[in-house]
Amino acid sequence: MRKTHSSPSKEYMPEKFEGLGIALLYPDNWRFEQEEEDCITLESPGGSFLSIRRLGDKTTPETAIESAKQAMEEEYDAIESEERRYEFAGIDCCGITQRFIYLDLIVAAHWITIRGPIGSYIAQIQGEDREVDKLLPVFEAILTSMCQSMATG
Repeated sequence: MRKTHSSPSKEYMPEKFEGLGIALLYPDNWRFEQEEEDCITLESPGGSFLSIRRLGDKTTPETAIESAKQAMEEEYDAIESEERRYEFAGIDCCGITQRFIYLDLIVAAHWITIRGPIGSYIAQIQGEDREVDKLLPVFEAILTSMCQSMATG
């Protein structure tokens, strides 16, 4: 696992992560964590986060999405789920968006599976609904940079 600044000449310097068979760029004011060998988490200053987990050989993206959906439905009452399709750097991805109430907040959770040439991944974007909506372009840019790295190897 390697974290580096991508370009020292810019005033704003995104961080770069390389590992898990991927590379990606993310804002330098976000917190990076890798507690498990196959998973990283990026947390925004406001608390919303993006976790990316490399799936094992026996776990299909469809199974991963279904497991995530069921786990959330068991954990939270009155959860709404909606199937979604995404495209990042030419890679078609499927997923679900879930919304539920926790501690008087509406929480949004987006689960997205990404198939790459050397493996598949599941990404979880979660946080307070308004913050996630505001940061969705940033989360999508991070996932786009990840998919671009998968295409270029």
